[in-house]
Amino acid sequence: MQLESMFDRRIVAHMSVLSAASSPCGRYFAFGTNFGFIYVFLLEVSDEGFPDFTVSTTSKLPYPGGVYSLITSSNRLYAASVGYVANISWENLLAGKSDFNVIHLPISRRALDLPEVNSLAILESTNMLYAACGDGSVASLSLNASGRSTGCFKAHDNSVYALSKAGEHEVCGPPVFIF
Repeated sequence: MQLESMFDRRIVAHMSVLSAASSPCGRYFAFGTNFGFIYVFLLEVSDEGFPDFTVSTTSKLPYPGGVYSLITSSNRLYAASVGYVANISWENLLAGKSDFNVIHLPISRRALDLPEVNSLAILESTNMLYAACGDGSVASLSLNASGRSTGCFKAHDNSVYALSKAGEHEVCGPPVFIF
């Protein structure tokens, strides 16, 4: 990673990695930061047998906010931020393109600001992406060609921090079971 200016050095000094995901092929690893950057590293071993962590590409999300969650499907990387989930094909990401498709989350009428997305989970059997939000809701997003939000339900009074799979169902924490 080449740091061209003092501004770049300040960003790196204050950067936090908030999320990570590997590519479907397992050769690349993506990190999401608090500044909205996605760094993609090529995972290779050098001739000396040590890991060679070189930055393959860097992308910036289309709107302000950190990259709070990353998840990979068979050919796309999904990045969650404040009020939206952006996605890009791994092919375009590795080519250095920033042509993100953005799915905006539904906003409750009471909300004054957009909720951050803390966690993502994909349910392949229904081709749905679930987003756990800081306002206590869980949004369901279609991964079909429409790529739109299909619903949202209130899961907790507090933030929902994590989603995980339990068989073919999603589980979010604090515990909420989706049947």
